[in-house]
Amino acid sequence: MEEIYELRNEIDKIDEAIIELLDKRVKLGCKIGEFKVLRDLPVEDTGREMKVLERAGDYRDIFHRIISKTKREELAGMSGADFGYLGSKKLGIIGYGRMGKLLAEEFSMKMEVGVYDTRDDTDHHHRYNSVDELYVDCDIIMVSTPTEVTPEIVDMLAGMDTAGKEKVVFDISTFKDDVLPLYHKFPEHTKVASAHPMFGCGSKNLEGKRVVIVPVQGREADADAVESIFRPMGFSLLRIGAQDHDEVMKKVIGIPYLMGVSFIKMVSETGDMEMYGGNSFRYLSLFGRAVLHDSPEFIEDIMERSRETLHEYLDNSKPTSIDVSALRDRYRDDIEDCYNLFNRMLDAAGPR
Repeated sequence: MEEIYELRNEIDKIDEAIIELLDKRVKLGCKIGEFKVLRDLPVEDTGREMKVLERAGDYRDIFHRIISKTKREELAGMSGADFGYLGSKKLGIIGYGRMGKLLAEEFSMKMEVGVYDTRDDTDHHHRYNSVDELYVDCDIIMVSTPTEVTPEIVDMLAGMDTAGKEKVVFDISTFKDDVLPLYHKFPEHTKVASAHPMFGCGSKNLEGKRVVIVPVQGREADADAVESIFRPMGFSLLRIGAQDHDEVMKKVIGIPYLMGVSFIKMVSETGDMEMYGGNSFRYLSLFGRAVLHDSPEFIEDIMERSRETLHEYLDNSKPTSIDVSALRDRYRDDIEDCYNLFNRMLDAAGPR
């Protein structure tokens, strides 16, 4: 036992040294942030980050977090008022699925986070016993429940008495047609809008990832309050109207899902086909399996809501209707870079 204690003491010393070095790294990053402010330079430096992550090797995921932490400290110096706002607020997340958990970890770096979920699985965050308790206690409420449940939750929140206390309420559902009208039920002192994170729950570094903000018609100014939550965290923000949002999502989510699911279905029905496939086949096979990471209910809902758009896509995908030369001309400046990136991604994935 004495030997174990000695080894643990050595580990403690190493941990202290790591913490000290991490602190120094963050402070150096802040100095770089100050320099960027003076020179009006952007925080994002993708090339530099990629080199750091390549050097990290097996510790790549850890360095993702270190880089994100450093950039947040840089952003704090560039937009301290926004961070001060977050630091004084409490975020309540209703629904602790994969996306709820990812965003809880992200926002907990700068503000207090509590969660409510019907499952008793809330990690180290404060766990509320009911939606009512969370709503009363929190300043900002994010609804990250499954799409079919979200309208019911938003409607429930709208009926709760806030005693005049200003709050911000938003959801992150994939489609907005069922939920946006319900926000009209909230009092004017509660700021409401909808948001859509355009990244998956498997994302390791959220810096620069896109979040689409969808205002409530007639309450467009409320969307500023929702943006003020995401912006200081380094997300890239876009705004779009509700109807346009849902039509766009049918294309940017529905069509890729159709491609992935239909391809992997074909693979599953054709025996040993995969052993003969080249890079393109392998990439589509990986993508199809990745799509299956989402629940069957979610995939089926996406496909059903996008049905008309998917039929249009299939009608336009006949070989006789595709002018490959015209497409090459349109994207000629990107083709070589995309081809090289495509192969690097497959190399990074390793053999299967």
